[in-house]
Amino acid sequence: PTATWSRALSSDQGIFKGLSFYVPYGTNTVTKAELEEKLSSHAGSITQNPKSQFTIVVTGQPTGLRLKNLQNSGDFAVLESKWLDACVSSGYLIDPAPFKLGQGSLPVALQVALAIGVSGPPADADIPKVLQASDASPD
Repeated sequence: PTATWSRALSSDQGIFKGLSFYVPYGTNTVTKAELEEKLSSHAGSITQNPKSQFTIVVTGQPTGLRLKNLQNSGDFAVLESKWLDACVSSGYLIDPAPFKLGQGSLPVALQVALAIGVSGPPADADIPKVLQASDASPD
């Protein structure tokens, strides 16, 4: 059998397992409730009382007083809701930097998840060849 390389989490674990999210707003096409459902269906925890060092704020609209207050505090990582779609489409956590709004720090749980490799396949294209070579049966 040929080995394949994947750091994606299995569907029973969920992409967002161990991460806490606060969703202040939806978009023009996706409601707040739909964003929360997408997060929870992939094992994310939803809170209505965000704690800065633990909560990822995901929003469909980069405006609004509540969101501005969160961004101005500098304590919250505020990400565009497109990040959720990108993670779900890829099957793993992806780098949130291109989706970040403001200067808040990423919660430790997300930093750890990204660091230990639940964030997708490595850039090194030789890893699948190494796995395939070591998994091959001798003739």
